[in-house]
Amino acid sequence: MMTGQIQYPTPLRQRGAVLVVTLVILLLLTILGVSSLNMSSLETLITRNDQQKQASFQATEGALRQGQVFALTLTSPPITTNTLASGVSNKGIYVYVPGSSSNLDYTTLNWDSNDSIDLGNGSAYVIEYMGWRPAAGSDAENRTLYYRIIAHSSSGTTNTILESTLGVASG
Repeated sequence: MMTGQIQYPTPLRQRGAVLVVTLVILLLLTILGVSSLNMSSLETLITRNDQQKQASFQATEGALRQGQVFALTLTSPPITTNTLASGVSNKGIYVYVPGSSSNLDYTTLNWDSNDSIDLGNGSAYVIEYMGWRPAAGSDAENRTLYYRIIAHSSSGTTNTILESTLGVASG
């Protein structure tokens, strides 16, 4: 059996290489940890934004459907004095006048005022009468009235606008 002594370097010959390598590895792990925290925070923001978009889209789609159902009850052209249909019951109902500069512009419309039909959940809609055409293969009394329904909703920082055109038989 051999008994020998293990020679350890003297303190003068030790230069701290292990300490330097350990500190570099610790620095890399710290950078990796901080970047993963930032990534998690970014993913949370993306998820929240997507949820707001979905909620806004669903509310706008519901408002559009309600506007379409309401437009189906409008079987005679609205009485008009300008681009806004007259009468208290015609709130949110507009009439398209070709060539007029005062036609409905949904980009400047105040959706929170009496200009639209507010549904109370952050969504609203307006209906614009676009005109009529004789129904295919029928006499002059049977005609199709055309309406454009524009719905708006906002959720958080997201605004959604949907538009639909609907033909309603009258006669």
